[in-house]
Amino acid sequence: IGRLARGFVPHFSLVAFIAALAGTLAWLWLVRWRTGRTRHPLWKSLVLPASGVALCWLLVMTLLLPPLDVARGYRLQVERIARQLPPRSCAAAPGLTRPQVVALEYLGGLRVDAVTPVEATRCDYLLQNETREARSAPGAGWQLIARERRNNSEDEIIAVYRRRKG
Repeated sequence: IGRLARGFVPHFSLVAFIAALAGTLAWLWLVRWRTGRTRHPLWKSLVLPASGVALCWLLVMTLLLPPLDVARGYRLQVERIARQLPPRSCAAAPGLTRPQVVALEYLGGLRVDAVTPVEATRCDYLLQNETREARSAPGAGWQLIARERRNNSEDEIIAVYRRRKG
C-alpha cells in the first residue's frame, strides 16, 4: 500500500474497523451455517460465493478506500503545484482535462483559464500536460519552474511555467 499510495498517512478509523469486523464475523457465521450437517435447499449453495463477494467489497470500501483515494486522486499533485504558485494566482491551462482543472481550482485555490490559447492568455503562469516521452516547450516567453507527476503515473506530468519578465 505504501508503494501504491505515496504520501498516504495511515490513520485508524474505529467506524471502518467495526464495519469490517462485523462483516467478517457475519461471513464466518454464514460459512459455519452452510457447512452444517443438515440438508439444505439448492439455493443455499449460492450463499457462500455471494456473501464472499459482498465481504470483499465491504473490506475494500472500509479499509482500502482511503489509500485508493490518495493513489488515484489529484490532491497530492495539486498541492505540490500550488506550492510553486502564489495564492489565487491565474494559471493558463489550455490542454488540461476537466478533472485536472477542477482539482486545481478546488484543491489548489488557483484561478485556471482552460479556454484561452497560450499565445493569448494574460495569466502569468502556464500549466501544461506532458508525458515522459512527449515534452514540448510553450515558447520563448515561458520559463520552466517545475514538473509535477501524478502519484502512480509516470506518464501523467504537469509542467509549471512562469511568464518571463521583459
